[in-house]
Amino acid sequence: MENEFKPKPEDLKASGCTLEQIEQFGNCRCTAEKLRFLHHHRDQLLDSIHEQERQISTLDYLTWQMGKNAGHTGFRS
Repeated sequence: MENEFKPKPEDLKASGCTLEQIEQFGNCRCTAEKLRFLHHHRDQLLDSIHEQERQISTLDYLTWQMGKNAGHTGFRS
């Protein structure tokens, strides 16, 4: 297909792909395979964000609990 969109390696890098992943993407044989690769990478990024959100929530709870026990009323004491 002459008008097929082909992401540039620098665009893949900007999306968080490693050099190995960029090479894997380049080895994909068809558009459907490339789309599966991109969707999978997106899912991995979202999983990472969700894990970091859980970690932040835990830190917020620990900070709040410690402040409460120490008699601090503000979130950031």
